[in-house]
Amino acid sequence: MTWATMVDLANKVLAWLNGVNADYTELYNAVRDLLSCHAELSSVESELRTRQNDEIEAVLSGDELRARSREATEELARSEAEYMKATGPLSLLKDKFSETREVLRKLEEESVEKEREVDVLDVKWKSCLHSHIAIKNEEREFDGQLFEKHRNLEETQQRFDEVEAGVRQSIKALLSILC
Repeated sequence: MTWATMVDLANKVLAWLNGVNADYTELYNAVRDLLSCHAELSSVESELRTRQNDEIEAVLSGDELRARSREATEELARSEAEYMKATGPLSLLKDKFSETREVLRKLEEESVEKEREVDVLDVKWKSCLHSHIAIKNEEREFDGQLFEKHRNLEETQQRFDEVEAGVRQSIKALLSILC
């Protein structure tokens, strides 16, 4: 029976009792208590349904939360596995990078040292080149002087031969006169 039906029925009974001039005070109090209890029961029943719905929603939310928690745990495990898988090669790459950097540092030191050696050898080579050029110039000058001396010698030898031939001729002429 609904609340409205109960109130309507109680009003009709009380109106009838009032119409017959009956003493209905005790009945009125009992009906009033019943209606009050029924109103409280209806309120508590509504609160109970609300609380039950809240609990169902909480259970569903809890189930959803636990499902999300499981997914998050699984994702965390996958992410951690990927992270651990990536850190190994990264560590190796960092080690190789460090080793390569050390090799490059040593090569740079060697390069600087070789550049110093090359600079020293370049100075020495240029000095040798200048000396070589100077000696070659001296040699050409000497060859020119030697050629000039040889030509002078040939000219002198030719004059000597001519004068000597003249002397022999004069001796022959003198001998032919004397003999």
